[in-house]
Amino acid sequence: MAILESCEESRKNITIKEVECPQCKAVIEVFLREGATTEDAKCEKCGYVIPAGTHFE
Repeated sequence: MAILESCEESRKNITIKEVECPQCKAVIEVFLREGATTEDAKCEKCGYVIPAGTHFE
């Protein structure tokens, strides 16, 4: 059972990824859970928003 718990726990972990803003090419930090953003991420340079639920690979 311990193996299944660790798999489930790893799916719940939040990771941070730096992505390029599609408008101004600045770096935006996004928080990901299971490959999707957990909250809106806003570019500090131009204000572009990556909405929560956006999937990254």
